[in-house]
Amino acid sequence: MIRRITVADFPDLIDIARESYKTPFDERAVYDWAIMALHNPRVIAIRDDDAFGFAQVAGAPWLPSELHGSQLYIAMRRRGVWQGLKIARTMRNWCINVMGALDYHFGEATGMNMSVFAKRLGDRRLGGGGFVVETNRLTYVCRPAEGAS
Repeated sequence: MIRRITVADFPDLIDIARESYKTPFDERAVYDWAIMALHNPRVIAIRDDDAFGFAQVAGAPWLPSELHGSQLYIAMRRRGVWQGLKIARTMRNWCINVMGALDYHFGEATGMNMSVFAKRLGDRRLGGGGFVVETNRLTYVCRPAEGAS
């Protein structure tokens, strides 16, 4: 079951991140960043047993009413790919449907191949909910399809 992340979850989340990403990362810096993110009303931080993610909505200072959603971080255990997809879908829906973002950006900055996610986040037949996914292979943009409810 997907739920909000709390500080008590951090040791398990670090374990999930270690399994998900093969490149070393500064665990203390991630911990400090996550503490700040948990207190930001424009950030969603969610998890289930085998995956977690952080996403945010933000607008440019000169156009604050035009919000865009962005995946900040997603990690999953090898056995948790489907849970990772549920996390990504929930973050996309929160950004667009709850916070009013025009679109949802996610990418492959960590080296994780997100093309399978992109297909499933966009294709209505695969549970994507009628979103269009555009890509330049470094980032993906998921926006509501015209006429999608």
